[in-house]
Amino acid sequence: MPISNVILKTKFFLPQPTADFVERTSLRAKFEKLEKRPVMLVSASSGYGKSTVVADFLSKQDEKVTWLSLSEKENDFSQFVTYFIKAIQTKINKFGEEILVLMQAPEPLPVEVLTAHLVNEMAELEHLFYLALDDYHLIKNASINQFITNLFEYSQPFFRLIIITRRDPELPISEWRNNNYVVEIRSSDLKFNHSEVGEFYEKAISFRPDKEVVAKLSEATEGWVSGLRMLSLNANNSDELTDQIENFRYKNSRVINELVKSILGKQTKAIRERLLKLSLVNEFNIELFSKLCLSEEEVENKEVLFNDFIATITRSNMFIIALDNEYKWYRFHHLFADQIHDILIEEYDKSNINNLRIMAAEWYRSKDLLNDAIRYYLNANDLAKALLIFEKVRLELINQAQFDQLEIVFNLFPESVAHTDPLLQVTKGWLLLQKGNVPEMAVHVDALEENIKKEKIPIELKNLLIGEIHALQSFDRFLANIDMEACLRYSKRAIHLLR
Repeated sequence: MPISNVILKTKFFLPQPTADFVERTSLRAKFEKLEKRPVMLVSASSGYGKSTVVADFLSKQDEKVTWLSLSEKENDFSQFVTYFIKAIQTKINKFGEEILVLMQAPEPLPVEVLTAHLVNEMAELEHLFYLALDDYHLIKNASINQFITNLFEYSQPFFRLIIITRRDPELPISEWRNNNYVVEIRSSDLKFNHSEVGEFYEKAISFRPDKEVVAKLSEATEGWVSGLRMLSLNANNSDELTDQIENFRYKNSRVINELVKSILGKQTKAIRERLLKLSLVNEFNIELFSKLCLSEEEVENKEVLFNDFIATITRSNMFIIALDNEYKWYRFHHLFADQIHDILIEEYDKSNINNLRIMAAEWYRSKDLLNDAIRYYLNANDLAKALLIFEKVRLELINQAQFDQLEIVFNLFPESVAHTDPLLQVTKGWLLLQKGNVPEMAVHVDALEENIKKEKIPIELKNLLIGEIHALQSFDRFLANIDMEACLRYSKRAIHLLR
């Protein structure tokens, strides 16, 4: 199954609020402007509650709203557009069906053609429709940025896009700002004021610190909600908060690390161990929890153990975010996950960590989530299994002209491997051809055939790779030299080996 065909429904669910959620009435005026402007940019570093604020706004709208959580996989243009349309289809059933059909064409359609079709469908909306793109900072594909830019080249009467990101994307923000197209929410807007700090602690630890302590908390954390939460998890009264404030600064990673260690120290051994193990994965459900955290005997009771685990860390407001309305998928806040992952590295030996990574890879592999499987096998230094999966999917991606997706998978491998492994070397030839770098491709593949003949690899794979090299050489002779005789000669060799 091609990697890009796996549609994860959890990407379309709004994050659920935590028990200590504070409604940000100070941002109400910003969101009201979105009724008249087509784009909102919510840009701030990790831990400012960007996603939570937007999700709260969307949950209160009578109009149609939808959500898309992005990952690095959506740097594949086709996959991004597919998810973009599928997100809208969660509320408008047949939206974008024609575009999805057009995207199955053998030759990729120009970005301008796709966006023209999409703009025409958006023009038929009769009421406000909101789409939030979360974690847009993970998107680096210039074609995707051009796609978003083109959507707002002309006015959008009813479609509203909310971009949530840790840094400003390569979009025409200045131009949008000058044309009153964009509403901006930044770190300074997201910082908690004194009143919000007091309300937060009243919800988090059931008491409101006095004004002096609130002022110190605001100064120490600079209104950063993750900093406030860390202090709340490690204190039960004003005196304990006051003791910690003096040394706390949110940019001080050592202090944060010590706070997280202290938080973990208050958990039972089983909860602490499961938190550390789950820090290896970006998202988890009961199956991944069972795979990574439970013994064979415990697996029989996995539902009770999973529910107890979730209940424990939810009651503690321990940086956990539900990813769906049915509360089946979860993730940790990125900052918390990074910290507990660092502690895992400190405390577990490398072989134990690699075993956990292999278990995660095997689970992802069983679900045909092959990008993730390759990533975790590589993290576990199991190159052989990563290459086996790559071998399985690469031809299908090439045959379907999904070269953006192929490049994403190719780039998972370290350069040292990509420069030496024959499978990756031939794949590089296809990527160079697809980008139009025909002379570089020709130089690259002409030197490969003799090297591959010397490789100790199965004869079937050897013949396949040499056949692909001849196919690439035929493209070169046709595109660069217009040498039809050589083109036909290489084509015959390729057909003979690839049939």
